[in-house]
Amino acid sequence: MNFLKILKTIDNLNDDPTIKSIINSVNKDQIESKRWLLEKLKPHLLAFDKPKILVVAGWYGLLAEMLSKKISDEVYSLDMDPNCAKIGVKMFSDNVRFIIKDIKDYGRKHLKDYDYIICPSCEHINDDIINHILSKKRKDSIAVLQSNNYFNLKEHINCKNSLEEFENSLTLKVFDRGIKSFERYDRYMVIGV
Repeated sequence: MNFLKILKTIDNLNDDPTIKSIINSVNKDQIESKRWLLEKLKPHLLAFDKPKILVVAGWYGLLAEMLSKKISDEVYSLDMDPNCAKIGVKMFSDNVRFIIKDIKDYGRKHLKDYDYIICPSCEHINDDIINHILSKKRKDSIAVLQSNNYFNLKEHINCKNSLEEFENSLTLKVFDRGIKSFERYDRYMVIGV
Protein backbone atom coordinates (compact mmCIF):
# COMPACT_ATOMS: atom_id res chain seq x y z
CA MET A 1 0.00 0.00 0.00
CA ASN A 2 1.35 3.43 -0.91
CA PHE A 3 0.74 5.56 2.20
CA LEU A 4 2.38 8.63 0.67
CA LYS A 5 -0.10 8.52 -2.23
CA ILE A 6 -2.98 8.20 0.25
CA LEU A 7 -1.68 11.18 2.25
CA LYS A 8 -1.27 13.25 -0.94
CA THR A 9 -4.88 12.47 -1.88
CA ILE A 10 -6.10 13.54 1.57
CA ASP A 11 -4.00 16.69 1.28
CA ASN A 12 -5.58 17.55 -2.08
CA LEU A 13 -9.09 17.03 -0.73
CA ASN A 14 -8.67 19.01 2.48
CA ASP A 15 -8.18 22.70 3.30
CA ASP A 16 -7.53 22.32 7.04
CA PRO A 17 -4.09 23.90 7.71
CA THR A 18 -3.35 21.51 10.59
CA ILE A 19 -4.05 18.44 8.47
CA LYS A 20 -1.95 19.90 5.64
CA SER A 21 0.89 20.56 8.10
CA ILE A 22 0.75 17.00 9.49
CA ILE A 23 0.80 15.54 5.99
CA ASN A 24 3.67 17.83 5.01
CA SER A 25 5.64 16.68 8.07
CA VAL A 26 5.73 13.11 6.75
CA ASN A 27 6.02 13.76 3.01
CA LYS A 28 8.55 11.97 0.81
CA ASP A 29 11.21 14.70 1.07
CA GLN A 30 10.82 14.99 4.86
CA ILE A 31 11.26 11.25 5.30
CA GLU A 32 14.20 11.11 2.89
CA SER A 33 16.01 14.02 4.57
CA LYS A 34 15.58 12.39 8.00
CA ARG A 35 16.84 9.04 6.66
CA TRP A 36 19.87 10.83 5.23
CA LEU A 37 20.52 12.47 8.61
CA LEU A 38 20.34 9.08 10.35
CA GLU A 39 22.70 7.55 7.80
CA LYS A 40 25.27 10.35 8.23
CA LEU A 41 24.91 10.33 12.03
CA LYS A 42 25.20 6.55 12.39
CA PRO A 43 29.03 6.40 12.68
CA HIS A 44 28.95 9.20 15.27
CA LEU A 45 26.24 7.62 17.47
CA LEU A 46 28.89 5.46 19.13
CA ALA A 47 30.52 8.54 20.70
CA PHE A 48 28.25 8.25 23.77
CA ASP A 49 26.93 5.28 25.71
CA LYS A 50 23.14 5.63 26.13
CA PRO A 51 23.06 8.98 24.32
CA LYS A 52 20.65 11.72 25.32
CA ILE A 53 19.32 13.44 22.18
CA LEU A 54 17.44 16.71 21.70
CA VAL A 55 15.77 17.56 18.39
CA VAL A 56 15.29 21.34 18.15
CA ALA A 57 12.34 22.59 16.06
CA GLY A 58 11.17 18.99 16.16
CA TRP A 59 7.72 19.69 14.71
CA TYR A 60 5.46 16.65 15.30
CA GLY A 61 8.38 14.38 16.21
CA LEU A 62 9.16 12.37 13.06
CA LEU A 63 12.94 12.66 13.47
CA ALA A 64 12.75 12.02 17.21
CA GLU A 65 10.72 8.87 16.51
CA MET A 66 13.23 7.64 13.94
CA LEU A 67 16.14 8.34 16.31
CA SER A 68 14.40 6.62 19.23
CA LYS A 69 14.10 3.46 17.14
CA LYS A 70 17.79 3.70 16.21
CA ILE A 71 19.02 4.00 19.82
CA SER A 72 16.15 2.06 21.47
CA ASP A 73 15.65 4.83 24.00
CA GLU A 74 13.93 8.18 24.57
CA VAL A 75 14.56 11.19 22.36
CA TYR A 76 13.43 14.71 23.23
CA SER A 77 11.65 16.86 20.65
CA LEU A 78 11.49 20.59 21.38
CA ASP A 79 9.11 22.93 19.57
CA MET A 80 7.48 26.18 20.65
CA ASP A 81 4.12 25.25 19.10
CA PRO A 82 2.03 23.37 21.72
CA ASN A 83 0.00 21.75 18.91
CA CYS A 84 3.11 19.89 17.78
CA ALA A 85 3.31 18.07 21.11
CA LYS A 86 -0.46 17.57 21.32
CA ILE A 87 -0.56 15.95 17.88
CA GLY A 88 2.86 14.29 18.07
CA VAL A 89 2.01 12.21 21.15
CA LYS A 90 -0.82 10.69 19.13
CA MET A 91 1.38 10.03 16.10
CA PHE A 92 4.50 8.55 17.63
CA SER A 93 5.73 6.17 20.32
CA ASP A 94 6.14 6.73 24.03
CA ASN A 95 9.89 7.08 23.44
CA VAL A 96 9.40 10.59 22.04
CA ARG A 97 9.32 13.15 24.86
CA PHE A 98 7.90 16.51 23.80
CA ILE A 99 9.10 19.80 25.23
CA ILE A 100 7.00 22.91 24.51
CA LYS A 101 9.38 25.85 24.66
CA ASP A 102 10.99 28.48 22.48
CA ILE A 103 14.62 27.49 22.01
CA LYS A 104 15.63 31.05 22.97
CA ASP A 105 14.29 30.33 26.45
CA TYR A 106 15.96 26.94 26.76
CA GLY A 107 19.06 27.73 28.77
CA ARG A 108 22.59 26.43 29.10
CA LYS A 109 21.61 24.28 32.10
CA HIS A 110 19.17 22.34 29.93
CA LEU A 111 21.25 22.15 26.75
CA LYS A 112 24.26 20.79 28.65
CA ASP A 113 22.22 17.66 29.46
CA TYR A 114 22.29 16.47 25.85
CA ASP A 115 24.96 14.49 24.01
CA TYR A 116 23.42 15.34 20.63
CA ILE A 117 21.61 18.52 19.66
CA ILE A 118 19.96 18.17 16.28
CA CYS A 119 18.14 20.83 14.28
CA PRO A 120 16.73 19.64 10.94
CA SER A 121 15.05 23.03 10.31
CA CYS A 122 17.65 25.80 10.44
CA GLU A 123 15.90 27.53 7.54
CA HIS A 124 13.17 28.42 10.06
CA ILE A 125 15.54 29.95 12.66
CA ASN A 126 17.82 32.97 12.37
CA ASP A 127 21.60 32.57 12.65
CA ASP A 128 21.82 34.41 15.99
CA ILE A 129 19.51 31.89 17.66
CA ILE A 130 21.23 28.89 16.06
CA ASN A 131 24.64 30.13 17.23
CA HIS A 132 23.18 30.91 20.67
CA ILE A 133 22.12 27.25 20.91
CA LEU A 134 25.59 26.12 19.83
CA SER A 135 27.25 28.35 22.42
CA LYS A 136 25.16 26.78 25.22
CA LYS A 137 25.87 23.12 24.46
CA ARG A 138 28.64 21.10 26.10
CA LYS A 139 31.97 21.22 24.26
CA ASP A 140 31.82 17.48 23.56
CA SER A 141 28.15 17.46 22.48
CA ILE A 142 27.67 16.71 18.82
CA ALA A 143 25.50 19.09 16.81
CA VAL A 144 23.74 18.05 13.61
CA LEU A 145 22.20 20.87 11.62
CA GLN A 146 20.27 20.94 8.35
CA SER A 147 19.16 23.82 6.15
CA ASN A 148 18.24 24.29 2.50
CA ASN A 149 17.99 26.70 -0.42
CA TYR A 150 14.20 26.52 -0.73
CA PHE A 151 13.43 30.25 -0.56
CA ASN A 152 9.83 29.91 -1.84
CA LEU A 153 8.18 29.49 1.58
CA LYS A 154 7.54 32.57 3.73
CA GLU A 155 8.36 30.62 6.91
CA HIS A 156 11.82 29.86 5.48
CA ILE A 157 13.45 32.96 6.94
CA ASN A 158 17.05 31.74 6.84
CA CYS A 159 17.74 29.70 3.70
CA LYS A 160 21.30 29.47 2.41
CA ASN A 161 22.58 29.55 -1.18
CA SER A 162 25.18 26.84 -0.62
CA LEU A 163 26.61 24.37 1.87
CA GLU A 164 29.60 26.67 2.31
CA GLU A 165 27.36 29.63 3.16
CA PHE A 166 25.51 27.48 5.70
CA GLU A 167 28.71 26.19 7.29
CA ASN A 168 30.25 29.66 7.44
CA SER A 169 27.18 31.03 9.25
CA LEU A 170 27.75 28.65 12.19
CA THR A 171 30.02 28.77 15.22
CA LEU A 172 30.69 25.06 14.96
CA LYS A 173 33.81 22.97 14.37
CA VAL A 174 32.45 20.88 11.49
CA PHE A 175 33.82 17.38 10.93
CA ASP A 176 31.23 16.04 8.49
CA ARG A 177 29.10 17.75 5.86
CA GLY A 178 26.97 16.97 2.86
CA ILE A 179 24.43 18.01 0.25
CA LYS A 180 21.37 16.04 -0.81
CA SER A 181 19.49 17.21 -3.89
CA PHE A 182 15.72 17.07 -4.07
CA GLU A 183 13.45 18.03 -6.95
CA ARG A 184 12.92 21.66 -5.84
CA TYR A 185 15.89 22.36 -3.56
CA ASP A 186 19.16 21.17 -2.05
CA ARG A 187 19.39 20.21 1.62
CA TYR A 188 22.61 20.93 3.48
CA MET A 189 23.86 19.14 6.56
CA VAL A 190 26.78 19.71 8.92
CA ILE A 191 27.90 17.66 11.90
CA GLY A 192 30.35 19.05 14.42
CA VAL A 193 31.26 20.00 17.97
